[in-house]
Amino acid sequence: MRDRVTLKLIEEGVLAPSILQEMKDANPDREIFKRKLVPDEVFLSKYAELYGYKFLEKIDRVDDEFFNLLPYAFWKKRKVVPLKREANKAYLATANPFDIETFKDVEFITESHVEIVLVPEREIKRVLEEKRPKEEVVEISFEEALENLQVVEYRTEEQTVLDLQRLAREPPIIRLVNFILLEGIKKEATDIHIEPLKNFTLVRFRIDGVLYEFAKFPKKIHPSIVSRIKIMGKMKLAERRKPQDGEATILFENREIYLRISALPSIYGEKVVLRILDYSRVGLGLEDLGFLPESLRLIKEMLSSRYGMILATGPTGSGKTTTLYAILNRIKTGETNIITVEDPVEYKIEGITQVEVKNEQGLTFASVLRSILRQDPDVILVGEIRDKETTEIALNAALTGHLVLSTLHTNNAVSAFQRFYSLGSNPEMVSEVLRGVIAQRLVRKICPYCAEEVVLTPEELEERWGLIASEPVKVRVARGCDKCNGSGYKGRTAVEEVIRISDALRPVIAEGGGAGRIKEVLKEEGFQSMSVNAVKKVLMGITTFDEAARVVEIRGVKIEETEVVKETGFVETRKKVMVIDDSPTLRKIVKSLLSDEFEVLEAQNGKEGFEKVISERPDLVILDVMMPEMDGFEVLQQIRNYPETKDTLVLMLTSKNTLEDELKGFELGADDYLPKPFHPEKLVARVKALLSGRR
Repeated sequence: MRDRVTLKLIEEGVLAPSILQEMKDANPDREIFKRKLVPDEVFLSKYAELYGYKFLEKIDRVDDEFFNLLPYAFWKKRKVVPLKREANKAYLATANPFDIETFKDVEFITESHVEIVLVPEREIKRVLEEKRPKEEVVEISFEEALENLQVVEYRTEEQTVLDLQRLAREPPIIRLVNFILLEGIKKEATDIHIEPLKNFTLVRFRIDGVLYEFAKFPKKIHPSIVSRIKIMGKMKLAERRKPQDGEATILFENREIYLRISALPSIYGEKVVLRILDYSRVGLGLEDLGFLPESLRLIKEMLSSRYGMILATGPTGSGKTTTLYAILNRIKTGETNIITVEDPVEYKIEGITQVEVKNEQGLTFASVLRSILRQDPDVILVGEIRDKETTEIALNAALTGHLVLSTLHTNNAVSAFQRFYSLGSNPEMVSEVLRGVIAQRLVRKICPYCAEEVVLTPEELEERWGLIASEPVKVRVARGCDKCNGSGYKGRTAVEEVIRISDALRPVIAEGGGAGRIKEVLKEEGFQSMSVNAVKKVLMGITTFDEAARVVEIRGVKIEETEVVKETGFVETRKKVMVIDDSPTLRKIVKSLLSDEFEVLEAQNGKEGFEKVISERPDLVILDVMMPEMDGFEVLQQIRNYPETKDTLVLMLTSKNTLEDELKGFELGADDYLPKPFHPEKLVARVKALLSGRR
């Protein structure tokens, strides 16, 4: 029967008899619960009494081992509390007796029969709030985002493919794998590790270059997880003795995200690693990478030449490919023919021909490069220079009127020359075609929400990091909060050293000069090493000494070499202007008008803009009023309410040129107002006036 509770409540005079007529085509008990026609405590107590369940007004104890079996976000999203497990039963507190899907999911994961205990919703919320960890997992709606992905179960020698397909398409596995994937995406992980250990499966996320434990699952469901991912990646289900690679593309919040998948046999089963590549990052410009102004100037000077070679160097995961893509975005026009050869193609770029290396099919770097030269290219990107043959072809291409971009695995910029020599390159040819070298690493940026300022003495600087200083310095330190999952860091930025091949350096390279001689010339030209630039970024409040020391060697750096301004503890840089507007065209116009004098940052909506205002601390914000999700007035209000940004200059732009809007903007704290369309010179004049203290 579906109306026991309804009939009982009618009998007791709580509900009118006419309610049954209203719900003749529905489940009366479910509808009463859904519409909240009676208090949930009344409904749940009656439901428990009539259907034979237990009802509790208060939860006294929670089994921590059971609770930790799944991530906190699972329990919070499903609004259930795991009470205890004994024998083959799992007792689950819920305020919704109709949530069959959740009960089945818990049964599948725990391999136990679920017994529900009915509890008022306020009690569920109280317990979940008490159990909320410091590093709370962000809630997401994964059912809608990836509901159409196909799943196949892991094959063991005792199972048939048919059985595996049936098992793997069980909704719990679909939801579980989607949950892992989308938590990783939401937390901006670059890699997801799914590792079988002796007694359980461990899931870890690599966030900002560091691995964090995300969840543990029962070992018995590991094969199901692996199979789901294998099918997504178009990999062989039955092959579990050899390594395999696969790929998949998914959509999340209208963003196209590419997954590169690797499966590796281990003694406890197959370990799977998924690399997450977000196509929304393809459009990054050089100014978005965090390079210092002097480094940007040198790179732009390199790009003024229409031929030659530019190298990005560093270890795997140091951001080399992102830098080269940003260069391509800068030089890409309808008048240039750009062709890349990559292994693999990580990001697909509109308007560029990209070729993927496939050694087993004879598509090597060298063979593809030869073919590219017959395609009338203007710009060639070679994913990596690995051998003598590729080096010779790339150098010859740069010598014959092409701009060649590529990467090398070296520890610093100076080592790139020695690497060329070791590959058998002619030093004179290298000196003639090379335009410059960009060496880089990625450091974590300090979380803007919880960072604190401290003053460090010269003694502390020397003792802890081996730094040399004559006076105390002011820096920011990481504390950890909910916004950064307790790490103290949020996002990453580049730390670089850039060598532009000058007239003084060219003959030294042509002679095959060693690292010592090259460094002498660079020192005379004011070269800033990666170590010095890392310390600069600490003093600018972007990262910390601990993080800089983790990534590069900073011992022995003299604080005075970083050009610190004693009064503020910050490096002299160009003023930052941030443009927050949902129109790419307007952002491009503003950037072109201001980039010669200011460092111009961009954000495409209000939410992203406010987060960047907090993390980047611009001197002035140019803010559009009409934007989706969060309009300009809301952003302005948040800027003024946040202690660290309340004094930031704000220039409002609007196409609604009304007195009412203008007054509202000034009431909320705008410093100036400019209607659209505007004359370019007027915008530049307003920006300069605001930044110079005039209006």
